[in-house]
Amino acid sequence: MEKDHILDENPHQTYNNVAKPQEQTGEPLSGSKKVKQKNHSRSIKTREG
Repeated sequence: MEKDHILDENPHQTYNNVAKPQEQTGEPLSGSKKVKQKNHSRSIKTREG
């Protein structure tokens, strides 16, 4: 039971629980992916430049 209590207090698990509803909608997740791809391309260009 002690292990379960630690997992319950784990901040990562709480954060995941908060993010779950956002993933269910799907729209913000797709937008985040597009933004991440753009940022990734920018990082590569900055490295080459």
